[in-house]
Amino acid sequence: MTQTGYRRYEANVSDHRPISASFSLTIKTIDKEEREKRKQEMKRMWVGVEEGLLEFSRQFYVSQMLL
Repeated sequence: MTQTGYRRYEANVSDHRPISASFSLTIKTIDKEEREKRKQEMKRMWVGVEEGLLEFSRQFYVSQMLL
């Protein structure tokens, strides 16, 4: 990866200065089968996380007598 540009902008409304940068990179190959396999694995993992978060929220609201 190579940085091809960088710019700092002056902002009159804040003491934070916005910046932008551009990069050039080369991707040699993408294994489509491996990518799809990892994508499905992440979807399965997310379902478990999502269910856990929903149950946690449900228990919290029940304990606070909000449901």
